Amino acid sequence: MKNLVQLLTIITLIIHSLTTNAQSLLWEISGNGLKKPSYIYGTIHLICPNELVISDALIQAFDRTDQLVLELDMDAPDFMQKAQKLSLNPSMENLSNQLNVDNKKLINSFLQKNFKTDLTQLGILKPFALQSMVLMKTLECQQPASYESSFIQLAKEQKEEILGLEEMEDQFKIFDEIPQKKQVEWLVENIKNFTNTKKEMQEILKAYENEDLKKIQEITIQNPQYKEYLDLFLTDRNKKWAPKIETIAKTKPTLFGVGAAHLIGKNGVIELLKNKGYKLKPIEQ
Repeated sequence: MKNLVQLLTIITLIIHSLTTNAQSLLWEISGNGLKKPSYIYGTIHLICPNELVISDALIQAFDRTDQLVLELDMDAPDFMQKAQKLSLNPSMENLSNQLNVDNKKLINSFLQKNFKTDLTQLGILKPFALQSMVLMKTLECQQPASYESSFIQLAKEQKEEILGLEEMEDQFKIFDEIPQKKQVEWLVENIKNFTNTKKEMQEILKAYENEDLKKIQEITIQNPQYKEYLDLFLTDRNKKWAPKIETIAKTKPTLFGVGAAHLIGKNGVIELLKNKGYKLKPIEQ
């Protein structure tokens, strides 16, 4: 179920139109009165274990900081319980009741083939949760990994505190503001055109591996999905996060890990922090 929570930021990576040629996922935050620098890293939340790389520069950033801050406090004791509860349709209504015969058959066929079950059991999940299951199958591995899990492990080894920039309820609420009909359309489209969905994801993963944000931009601007909801997914959240990042960084040197798409653009976290007077320097990995 943890992957369900991670869906939101991988979607933002897919859809966001980047506006910089910077070739780095790791940035140092300094200046404006900070006694010690903090760091921010752009993550991708579903990736095959053999493609997940923790660089020496990233290890050094961990060594130079005293706490880890992710989008959510994924180490909270009630994390899984909340995720499961918030992933369910109101009153446990089965999504099948809202599908026509063809779409129900399409989704059931995909679920049977890939998960050995169908909407009889999984239909109580919200469409975005089912969408995350589709995205998982675009990877060339059975068990995806995530940078967040790796970061949490490193933080625990160094006995560092782990915090979140927002509450899980706030992140899930974003999807509640998108009509369920629209979410079902996305789900159906990505299954119906699964070959293209997988191809695009693999291209993005390759660009991410190369820290090639310009290439990600070239790929993502061709994807028409979700564009009308960019403020919900990105801009509004970035504007809430920037002052929180500022406050936390002033308290103690911190490593921040957020979806890569949140870093870039005129309303990205990097520019918002620069506008507050901080120096943001890309770190070569």
